[in-house]
Parts: sequence; structure tokens; C-alpha cells
Amino acid sequence: MVLNSNRCSADKVGCATYQLEPITTIPQRAGNPAVNIVAPKGKICTAADVGCEEYTNLDVVAQGGEGKEYYKSVKQCAKPTNTRVTKGTYYTWVGDAQKGFVLQAFDLVQSNIAEANGGHAPCTKLTVGSSTADPSCDDANRIVTDAQCNAANYAANPDCSQYYDSALNVYYRLRSMTVSVTADCHPYRNTIDQQAGQDNVYFLATNENVSCGAGAAGCRAYTGNASGTTHQLFTDTFENGTTINWNPASISTAATTLGGHSLKISIPVGQTSGFAAVNQALLKGQFFSGKTYLLAFTYAAANQPATPSTPPPVISASIGTVTTQGTLQQFTPTVSFPGSVQAKWNATITPAGPEWHQVTVGPLILNQDIDANSQLAIVIGGGDVYIDNVTLTEVNDHIYLVSGSVPQCQASEVGCAAYTDRKGAANYLTSFNRLCAEQVVGCEAVIDTQNSTTPFAQTVKNVTTPADTVTTLVNNPAVYCSATNKGCEAVGLPIYSPDQTLSSYTTVYLKNDPDRYQGDLCTDGTNNTANELFCRAYSTTSGGAAFFKDPGVRTCEFRTDGTSNGGQWYITGTSLTCPTVTPPLAGRPVGPSCSPACVGGARQGKACTSNSDCPSSTCAGNMQTAGRVLGQSGTAVIGQCTTNADCLSGNTCLYLAGTCPAAQDSCTEYRDPTDPASCRSECPLSLSKGGSPDLVDSTCALTRCSDTSANRGQNCQSNADCIGGACIGTNNQPTRGLPGCQSYFYLKSSLQSNASTCNGTINTAEGCRPFNDTTNPNLNFRGQ
Repeated sequence: MVLNSNRCSADKVGCATYQLEPITTIPQRAGNPAVNIVAPKGKICTAADVGCEEYTNLDVVAQGGEGKEYYKSVKQCAKPTNTRVTKGTYYTWVGDAQKGFVLQAFDLVQSNIAEANGGHAPCTKLTVGSSTADPSCDDANRIVTDAQCNAANYAANPDCSQYYDSALNVYYRLRSMTVSVTADCHPYRNTIDQQAGQDNVYFLATNENVSCGAGAAGCRAYTGNASGTTHQLFTDTFENGTTINWNPASISTAATTLGGHSLKISIPVGQTSGFAAVNQALLKGQFFSGKTYLLAFTYAAANQPATPSTPPPVISASIGTVTTQGTLQQFTPTVSFPGSVQAKWNATITPAGPEWHQVTVGPLILNQDIDANSQLAIVIGGGDVYIDNVTLTEVNDHIYLVSGSVPQCQASEVGCAAYTDRKGAANYLTSFNRLCAEQVVGCEAVIDTQNSTTPFAQTVKNVTTPADTVTTLVNNPAVYCSATNKGCEAVGLPIYSPDQTLSSYTTVYLKNDPDRYQGDLCTDGTNNTANELFCRAYSTTSGGAAFFKDPGVRTCEFRTDGTSNGGQWYITGTSLTCPTVTPPLAGRPVGPSCSPACVGGARQGKACTSNSDCPSSTCAGNMQTAGRVLGQSGTAVIGQCTTNADCLSGNTCLYLAGTCPAAQDSCTEYRDPTDPASCRSECPLSLSKGGSPDLVDSTCALTRCSDTSANRGQNCQSNADCIGGACIGTNNQPTRGLPGCQSYFYLKSSLQSNASTCNGTINTAEGCRPFNDTTNPNLNFRGQ
């Protein structure tokens, strides 16, 4: 989870807390245990360039030149004409490659502090003023121990020298901190000092300084929290007097200490470069991708240059492979340590000799796997060199940057990093307010529209779509679908047996879209709307369309069986009789009807006329009210049902459709409204046993004399036929009894062409008689 307080700006990515390492050489620079910087935006430099700064040689400027020079280590000096200092000659034993050990003389400024023995050690601090006036020794105002060493660490510290004065007094001082008296001494101003408002002038010995490139000016070392987890992989001081660890190379007695040794690396005859590689077994399997390495060593030129303008030898380091071609060994680098140095020769000392310096090259950050047979090598060019005190270290959290190029950041921005969300958008964060499980990445609050365009709840055909709600989910683009597929879901398509009993389901994919419910939904008969389940469209022979429930195998067929009626309706394929239902009133669609039904057994829920139709069960209901439903006036009327509640006498709402042969397509019952006179055209004519017409009410039920009549139960036309009582019909309501009309059955298609000959008039002489089409309340005419 991310809050606004966790966010940072893109330009602060990489902000972290580092320790700025101090520079102890001149000019000394303070460190800082906690600086917040955006390291990735800083200019990278190398460990070999740490301390590099820009200086202006004031003597060159005075001669009309620019005077810009760049050094990473400088050595203070005094001119021989400087009367404000006391020159002293100091001696030290050094190793010499040709002479073994020699006593080398140095002209140095004496300290202004007298030692207990009455002598004066070499001065290690000059005054620094704002003018080019000659400086003086200022040891009284420095911590002398900063420049001191002792006999215990003399051999271990390559910068420590044992100095003798003319009285044979012994002094241990750091060689880099002593002050040479030499004509090669010039006044300099430091650019960093000037930028800080300090107009300091340093007197420096040009040939004793270590040069660096202009692009590295301001290079400083920064270390992070993990910088203390270093691992020293290899070290060699060559004091064993052998080259067992290196090849090709030779051991030399050239050294900064009495009795010391170094490794001499030479350039083979006819070649422009040389190398010395650490024996393969010593570092095999020590180089890993993703690790960082630093290589430190002491170095010096092995020979005096041929001329003052001869370029000094260049030293670098690499990891690579060594091959042999004949008697010549060659080194092929794979990756190289950033940074290189120039080895100098010092002609200002007596006798002249190597100018020893210390350097660290790197950092080498491996971004590739290194072959296990690769070797570490120190490579030279331009002349032979001496190498001493070699140390290879695996480090963590060491970076080297030009300080002026590194943007600073606030403590609140520490840890700022770039993250990519699931949509590919960049987010810049210092931290997370709370972590969550991977499977809920991208969880956010969204509005569940219920797939409806309206935000409110709505009910269509008794199906309610809830109102919009706010929910939380993982917003994963990988599972997006097209808007055109809104509502698509897997549903079960019911599979019915031939008698429309549900047998199983098959999976289909449909759009459950609330915006389409008005047209897509159909009801299943459990509400007050028309039952639309199994509704199908049928084409009539006249080209029109009709809509009926698909009965499946729930059909009846008429069979002749020799009965008095000539036949009756049977459930198709069985010997079971269909419940007889008076056809619905003209103009009403044919649909489900009320019928007795089996209450158990194999035919449970199926239509029946008696118990014999229901094996192992009973037939429940009443055939007398079959086909009748409870009308709006509370009376029983012929009509189709929607649910069982519409039926009377415990009957069940069932769908049984009568079938007919194709040859009887459009067979229609027609009734003559004049035969007999004043007949009811909505009812068919039926005859009593005596052959006289039965009298019926408007529901086609027989009229009868009421129970109060002397001739109760007798079919009647009016109250006059009922002595002492009334002529009643359905629901015992007083009514007038009239006969039904004579029925005729014709194919409607055969009459349509004849009806036009009557021109809409009744002329019985010409055969144009009125007939009522029972499927249409309007009178229709035909010619006989």
C-alpha cells in the first residue's frame, strides 16, 4: 500500500545515505559520516582518482599561461632561496636493484619543533597564506602524530621512512608528508579552496605530485552501510623473495625499506607492453558476477627516463587469460579495473631513484561471469616498473564520484526508487506504507456496475438487478475482456427428455446483460406474467407467424375406435385418453390447460382421466372442471392457465396439444348463427337423446330448473319452463337457455377463394349464408 508520504520525485531516484571519506593528504578535506546524495546522477570517477583537484600554477600564470594542472596527491616544498625555513639533509636506507641497499640523501625542511635529543626531525607542515610569500614550517600548529610512524610499522607501511640526520638521530615520518627543498617548487592556488572563498597558496613540488585527468577533479570516495563487509582475497608483499605467486616477473631488492623486496615487471624485447599475472590456483573461483573489487599496490618506475620529455611508464590491472606462443607469454584482458597511474623517477634525490607512490584502482564491478581459469594481472606499458604491497579486496557499497556533480537530497527522500506497476506506469517511492501478498497486487476500489448502465436497482420480468456497489479487486489487465462481451458467462442449457422432463445440462456461453433483460428474459410460469418458457415461433400456411408453447411429445391425437362418437383423443403413442377440454373462446391463444394429473408413480405430474392412467398412483383432480379456470368475476370460464393456482378442483396446469394430419391443416369449425334460430354462436349445437337441441347459457353449460322448481333439473329455456322456480346456469345464476349453433368443419384455405363471391351479402337462395369462424368473432361468408 502506498500513501502520498511514500512518494518521491523521479530526479531523487537513488537517494541514499553515504559516508564521505576524508582526504588526509594535502590539501586535507573533511569527511562526513552522513551525506544524502543521489549517487546515480553523479559523475563517476575511479578509486585511483580520489583526491584529484584542480590547481593553478601561479608561476605559469605570471608568464602569461593558463596554469591549470591536476593532481591527486601533492607534496609541499620550499625553494632553496626561502630564508624562512631551515634546510636539513636527511638520509634513509632504501633498496636498490643494482646496488642492493644504498643510503639515499634528501634535502628537506627541518621542523620548527626541537626533539628531546636536541635534533630536528623533518618538517611535515608548512604555513599556507594568501600570497606568494615564502612559507615557513608550522609543525607547532599540527598534530604531529598524523605524520609520524614508528619502528613497529616501518616495514608494514610503504609510506613510512626511517630518517637519519647528520648527528645520526633517527626519526620516523611519513614520506608523503615531508617538505622537499627543491628548485622545482611553485606557488599554486586550489580551485576548490577558491570556490569556498579561501585564497590559499600552496608551494608544491611539481615532479613529486601525482597527476590526474581534468575530468576527475573533485573525485571523492563514498561508502554505504554495507561497506564494512569487505573480503580480502589476495595479498603479497614479496618479502618471501620468490616469484612463486606471479608469472612472468622477477624479484627485485628495490624497496622503500631496508631489506625489503618488490616485483619487477619488464617489457619483453620487441614488445610494447608487459604483465605479471597471479598464479591461476590462487584466485580460481574467486570472481563472481555482481561483485565489486578493488586492487591496491605501491609502484615506481624501474629506470631513469631516457630524456626529461620521455613519458613515464603506465600501470593498469585486468582480469583475463594467459596464453603461450613459443617462448612468449601473452595476456588477453576480459575486464579491466578502472583507472591507471604513471610511474615516476625522482632525480632530485641523491642518488636518483624510483619515486614510490601508493594507488588503489577500481572499482571493478563484474556484470558477467568470469571463466574459472582467468587470472589477475598487472599490465605495464612504456617502461619497466616495480610493484609492491599488492592487495585484492572484494568490497560492498563503495562508490567514487566527482563531489560537485552529485545532487543532494533530503533525509525524507532516502531510499527513493523507481517501481513499475501492473499497467507499466512508473512510480517513485521511498517506502511502502504496508506490504501485501503478491496475489493481491493491484487491489483497488472499483464500482461494480452489475453490468447495468443504470446505477440504481431495477426489476425486469421479476428479475432484480442490484444497485451499483463499491468493491475491491485486483485490477489485472491480463484478465480484461472486451466491452462487447459484457455479461458473458457460462450457463447450463437444460436438456429435456421427449416428455420435457429435465434430464441434464450442457455448458454454453451467453451474455447475461441486464440492459437487455426486457427482450432476453422469459418467465417460467412462477409469476403473474404470461408463461413464456418453451415459446416458439411457427409459420402458418398463409405466410404469417404464430407463437405457441412447444409441447414436445405432450401431444394428443384423435383416433377412430368404433365408439358412439366415432373416436376420441389419446395421448400420442399411448392408449391413455386425453382430458377433453372445450376449446378456448375465439381469439384466445392456445396454451396450457387445467387437467387432472397423476400424483405419483412413473407418470407423476402427467395428465390423466382416471386412476387407471396412473400406475402405482392416483389421478387427482376433476374432469368436470377440466379446461376451466377461475375468471375475473370469480366464475369458472374456459381458458388457459398460467399456474396451478388458476385451476379448479385440484386440477394441474398442463400443456397438452392436439395434433392433426397435414391434410387437415387449417381445418376450422364454423357455426351457422341461424341454425337453429336465435342460437348461441359461441357454443356448439348438441342434441339430447330425443334429438331436440340442448339449451345452454353463455358459458355453454346446460341450463336447468332450480331446486325450488317442481321440475327441478330439467333443461329449460326460461323461468316459464320451471314451475315454482327459476331457469339457472353456471353458478346457479338465472339465465335464458338457448341452443348452440350448428357446427360445420371446413378447410379454411378452401373457403377463402369462395367467400368473395358473396360480396359480403347474405342470400340464402344463392347459397350465401352467415357462418361464424370460431377462431374469429367476426362473421364470415361462403358460397355453398
